[in-house]
Amino acid sequence: MHDDSTLARFIESFGKFDGMRAPHPVTTEFDGGTDPQYSDQRWKPALIATYVSALKGLYARIPGPLPPLYEQLVLTYRWLEVYLDDHLRLLGNPPGPDLLGLTQNITADPAFVNVLFPLGLVPFGKAGESYDPVCFDLAKRAGDGDCRIVRVEHESVLCDDRVGEHWVISDPFRSLIDSHLSSR
Repeated sequence: MHDDSTLARFIESFGKFDGMRAPHPVTTEFDGGTDPQYSDQRWKPALIATYVSALKGLYARIPGPLPPLYEQLVLTYRWLEVYLDDHLRLLGNPPGPDLLGLTQNITADPAFVNVLFPLGLVPFGKAGESYDPVCFDLAKRAGDGDCRIVRVEHESVLCDDRVGEHWVISDPFRSLIDSHLSSR
């Protein structure tokens, strides 16, 4: 029950740093009404339960299971790309009967797939306005299945097909969520 509450608070926090303006017309699930100041459409995260079996399609494309708390997040909620703060954008998990939209977001850049995946690095976000991927480091997994979060400098990946500079952002993923919630 604690994780359900934590994830609900995490989802509710999405509007703190992000204007939640829809980049295009959104489906009913995401309709957050019209922003009175700018007269444009806003979006909101949606509570959409997804079967655990939907993870099979995602895991067929990435190197290993993701942290359990993130699994629970993607199986419980759907969202568009969102700024969690000035330094982290969370890739979108759009609605659908499966996790195909999330899978496409994670695997969108072939260079990241070719260089990062063999090292157990799976992008789930971007570093603020940068193209630097923010990744789960599946090679550094704890006993409970959680893992540290790493920011990877994108230019070495794109230009040299290798990981250059990289920084640990959080250890583990649960700490990233707890830190985000405590900064609200």
